[in-house]
Amino acid sequence: MAYEEIGGMRLIEKAGYDSDNYETVYVLGKYELYYAFNKETPDSLVRAFQAALNDTKVVGGDGTSQYQRILYNYLPIRHAESNVSNENVIELVEMTAMDIAKDAGGTLDNINAGDSPYKDEEKADLYVFVYDTNVTLIADAGSPYLAGQSMKGRGDVSGKMFRDEIVAGALEKGSGFVDYIFTDLTMSGLYHKATYYMLVVGSDGQEYVVCSGRYE
Repeated sequence: MAYEEIGGMRLIEKAGYDSDNYETVYVLGKYELYYAFNKETPDSLVRAFQAALNDTKVVGGDGTSQYQRILYNYLPIRHAESNVSNENVIELVEMTAMDIAKDAGGTLDNINAGDSPYKDEEKADLYVFVYDTNVTLIADAGSPYLAGQSMKGRGDVSGKMFRDEIVAGALEKGSGFVDYIFTDLTMSGLYHKATYYMLVVGSDGQEYVVCSGRYE
């Protein structure tokens, strides 16, 4: 069946079959989902609609956004064809950990500024984020506006407390991977994501958990 993936999976479910038993075997093309307005629609209305849509993407106190919850209720979790490899995220985390060990304050500021290499200039979904041992987000090159917020007890849309797992894993094992569900910064929908984490002692004597993930 050659069909748009989300619509095709919905048709499969509507026919009474389990969409988990089906997979995409060939990609004909990739396109963003979008709303289309009549060309006579006032610009003020389009701007108001966009603002309201942006509001649904703001992460709330539970660690998810209304946008994510809507997607989770109606659409299948997708696998992404990412050009970011496990080696890419491990290398980025290890490099960032070394920088924090040398200059914690400066490195964290550069991460929140979205500076390269902490946010890749070519791969938009390759970036660094950092927690302290209390699961407070200290720095995030992808979403710097979240820096300073406590993420303790805040899970993904399935309820998995992946942030707590990341910090607990770092304190117990030093480094490793955690899988969860997340939105892709470059495409519409919810995707499977794996994040690599590493515990490091900064130049200020504080412990930090350095992270970077890839969609899969």
